[in-house]
Amino acid sequence: MVVNLNYVDESGEDLPFGDTPLYPAAHLKIYKTVGDKEVPIPFSINNEDRLIVLNLHEYKNGTFFIALTPDIVDKITCIGEIIPDEPCQNYKVGHLKQGDRNVQYDEQKQVWKFIK
Repeated sequence: MVVNLNYVDESGEDLPFGDTPLYPAAHLKIYKTVGDKEVPIPFSINNEDRLIVLNLHEYKNGTFFIALTPDIVDKITCIGEIIPDEPCQNYKVGHLKQGDRNVQYDEQKQVWKFIK
């Protein structure tokens, strides 16, 4: 599953991109935990579209973490859904939670917007 995401503030301002980003995309750390170890989750940065692109190929349901800074870490819960009418059981992200908050999905831009 490929997931496009971005962080914005309450007014919709972009936080990881721009001239003086609050949480620079290049400094993000995204990982899951296995036992007491942090296992990186592959991601790329699309500066042109201002997106963080995750590859959640192992996730149907699960939890991962996004460290914006060493002191600011979001726990993200991912719930996958089976894509109907697919010959193989392919999944898409059906729902994301940022801590206890539901994450909004922008259908038009196909991006999950995390609010900070």
